[in-house]
Order: sequence, then C-alpha cells, then structure tokens
Amino acid sequence: MRQTPRPGAPASPAGPRLRAPQEPQAGSASTISRTTLPPRQHIRCYECQYEFNLTGRMTSTHCPKCRASLDLAGYTIDAECREILKTLGAIKITPRGIVSSSALVATDLDLAGKVSESTVEVFSLLTIQPGADFIRGNIRTPDVKLQPNAEMSLKNLAVFRNVEIYGTLRTHLYSTGTVTLRAGGALFGGVYGGHLVVEDGATLIGEVVIGPEGLARVEKAQTQAAMYQRDENSERVMVLSTAPAPATAAT
Repeated sequence: MRQTPRPGAPASPAGPRLRAPQEPQAGSASTISRTTLPPRQHIRCYECQYEFNLTGRMTSTHCPKCRASLDLAGYTIDAECREILKTLGAIKITPRGIVSSSALVATDLDLAGKVSESTVEVFSLLTIQPGADFIRGNIRTPDVKLQPNAEMSLKNLAVFRNVEIYGTLRTHLYSTGTVTLRAGGALFGGVYGGHLVVEDGATLIGEVVIGPEGLARVEKAQTQAAMYQRDENSERVMVLSTAPAPATAAT
C-alpha cells in the first residue's frame, strides 16, 4: 500500500493508492480513501482481541495489552484491491470496488461491491447495499443491516446477533440479539430468537418463534453453523436492487 503524494507531486502510475482525508478531486482515480475514527470508540485489537475504550480523534494507536500498532482510519475502496487491510475504523466498498485475493479486518463494513477469494472479518456491523456480491463463508460478522431496495436470499444457516432489515430478505433467520424489520422492509421464510421488532408497513411472511423456544432453536443453529469451516460455506450471494428503473425521456 502506497501513500498518495502531496498536492503538486506526481501520482503513482498504477496500483491502489491511500490518501489522507480530503475532498475528492474531479476525475480522481483513487481506489482507497481514508478518514479518521470518531472521538470516542470502544474497540477490539485485531491482533490479540483485547477490548478497550479510546478517546480522541486519531488515525492510529497501540494496543495496551499486546502493544501492536493499530490503524484507526476509515477507508473507501472504489476499484480493484488486492491489499491486506486491517483497521479498527470502517471500510466502505463502493459499487466499483472489487476486493480479490485479499484479507480485510474492520469494525464496520459497508458493502456495495464485490468480494471474491478473500477473507473478511467484521467486528461489529456489516451493511449490505444493492449490488453487493460475495461468498457467505468469506465474511464473518455479528450484526447485519440490509439497506432499502436490496433483495437478498440466504439458503444456508443465517445466524447473527442483531439484524436490521430495510430491504427484502429471504431466509430462515436465527438471532441471538434483536431482529428489527423496518417500515417497507420484508422478511420471507422464518425468524427465531429472543427479540423481534416489526414496524408498521413492514412485511413478515413465515414461521415466527420468539422467546425461550426461539432461543433454543438459535442455540441449535449455532452448533450446526460452528461445524462448518469458513471455506465450506461456498454460497454465493448476489444482492439484487428493487429500485425502480429511471424513467426514459419520451421521443
């Protein structure tokens, strides 16, 4: 990973580039941009898994336990990226972004592009946008948010902590935390767990088991899911867009 030259210096001829936070220039061809972490954050070291609180706006720190140097910046990937990227900030993969033969670690991931032949570890929230394309076994995350106009189907076991649905999800969903079905969102299949919130205007069609019995089913599903290795869940997920096509001008 190379640092982008300061303004006025010649740009590198090829390869992903990293630039400090600034407004994008018109016609910019950068593949990775960077932002800083909010002033206060509860984070987990991606080397030793130690959790601690951090106060102050900065782009790096050290783990108080293992002393590893930790990146705190946020990144945006908007072209092909084959770099290993670890950060305690957020990573955003735009519709033009392609992560291939790589490894990503982040607190949050916003996915609108493609992830292939890569491993992705998300400590908190995976936000799934229309157009996302990934292999289930390549991404690990406790929480999931499905954005509006996104339609996603999961055939294999779908076990998460908290799930927030603005779009359309087709699966049997197991939750250890709370499933929230927002107005305009839809869930087809089934939901099992301890907590369910359904807003007015949402659609839920399928089996609903919430409470002690639901949590018992979640525990069973967790046991089954733990038997699979990361690379054994080869289900490809291609998130469709349900947004209406733009109107064409009359001739």
